[in-house]
Amino acid sequence: MKEDPPDLADLNASNNKDLETILMNREEILLEPNGEEEIAVFNAAICQDSQNWPLPFIYRAVKKDNVSVIKYRKLISPTKLSRYSKVLIQPTEPYEKVGCEDPRITRIRDEFYITYSAFDGKNVRIALARTKDFRAIEKLGVIGPQIDIKEAIGLVGDKKYKETWKRSWVLNGDGWLLPDKDASLHFKDGKWVLIHRLEPDMHIAYADSLEEFRSQRYWRDYIRNLNRHVLMRAEEKWEEEKIGLGCLNNIDGRFIGTYHGVDSNLNYYGSFFEVRWDDGKIAVKSKLRNPILKPDSEICFFKPSENERPKRVVFPTSLLAEKNNDIIWITYGVGDRMIGIMPTNKGGLFEKLDHPSNRYYN
Repeated sequence: MKEDPPDLADLNASNNKDLETILMNREEILLEPNGEEEIAVFNAAICQDSQNWPLPFIYRAVKKDNVSVIKYRKLISPTKLSRYSKVLIQPTEPYEKVGCEDPRITRIRDEFYITYSAFDGKNVRIALARTKDFRAIEKLGVIGPQIDIKEAIGLVGDKKYKETWKRSWVLNGDGWLLPDKDASLHFKDGKWVLIHRLEPDMHIAYADSLEEFRSQRYWRDYIRNLNRHVLMRAEEKWEEEKIGLGCLNNIDGRFIGTYHGVDSNLNYYGSFFEVRWDDGKIAVKSKLRNPILKPDSEICFFKPSENERPKRVVFPTSLLAEKNNDIIWITYGVGDRMIGIMPTNKGGLFEKLDHPSNRYYN
């Protein structure tokens, strides 16, 4: 791959993708691994808090030693990245020694908060970092549960979670923590808000301070009453294994999110949802019942190793809205190797989210 990523400006308003027919193709690849120190790049996060370009663009890069880092570039336009890149977050702590993975980014006041999956080779946790300028980075540690999965099985009341977590325990054995990932941090109406995933559903946690999210007493109480904290359930056939958040953006005053769903054959799909945010509480208003991004192209195929099952992956992560037209740009991971971007119609998306058949009742 060329060091300078391509300009994909031919993907413009004249060929926006209809929401029924989004398929992946090579022309939409925004970034590929450089082939020197990287073997994969994917799961990009973009913070669009204004129309001032360039925008911060961070993503997971897997090095040749199979350790993941989070890298930074500038997004010059929806279809062009800066030539320059640098490592923004890399493993420095025991809980992340094998990888800093899958970032999400939110601007809160004058700082950018980055949640990421911290992987130690066995367990995955939610970690948090922040920066003001993408030059200096401050790590804030783990902000999710660090609870043995056997203890979590005993704490949770819902049979569905018990059975899901028992399967993971049988597969992975003892000494394994309850996995928590796909997290995004927000701040509204004086509360910290953490959207995250305890399989198979998407959950939401509220706190008066970040210290509460570090308290294992907080998380034990939370797990005991997990059904009260469900934001969105994995309900459809194409998401029967699990769902997870991509991003949540304010677009024209509406809070629109992307998410992925995984079916029983390890196919990853992408779709959209909308939330209400009233009096400091979030509730899902609607979700598209059918996947919009489908891993039907060969470029979505991925086989991690000889001993692992192959899968097809399209993983939506970020949304970009252009101010003076009807385009929304979607970034997505392709086959756990590349980053793609495509335009779609904002009005069409809003119309589908407003349709009665897509209303969500938790």
